[in-house]
Amino acid sequence: MAILTGWKEIAQYLRLTVRTVQRWECLGLPVRRVSTSTWSPVVAMSDEIDQWARNRRRSKDIFNPLPQPLVWAKLSESSSELMGSRDETRQLVQQVRSLRLENKRLLRLVLSSLSQGAQIVDRLLSESETRKIS
Repeated sequence: MAILTGWKEIAQYLRLTVRTVQRWECLGLPVRRVSTSTWSPVVAMSDEIDQWARNRRRSKDIFNPLPQPLVWAKLSESSSELMGSRDETRQLVQQVRSLRLENKRLLRLVLSSLSQGAQIVDRLLSESETRKIS
């Protein structure tokens, strides 16, 4: 039995990266923290880690509940759905672009109409003023 101090030693013992070993803490890897802080140093016993790894291999179905062919079938199904969603998104983006162009055209038309209306009002006002003067 060896005492492993720190993530680096534990990772070397398991022949994994430090980050992987840190993630495995959430899966029940038997490590002890020196204090209650999540940033405190860790220690582990090699015997406990070996036993945990053996139990993990035996209960592998907990981590991978679907048989491999079903996993690939689910991935394929998800991929098909994703491709369909991507095509729908492209169509929606194209519709948005078309609507944006139509809105710009209509806005120009409204502004032009307002400008013409303002010119007509100005002309009518100036005609009414000239009539008052005469």
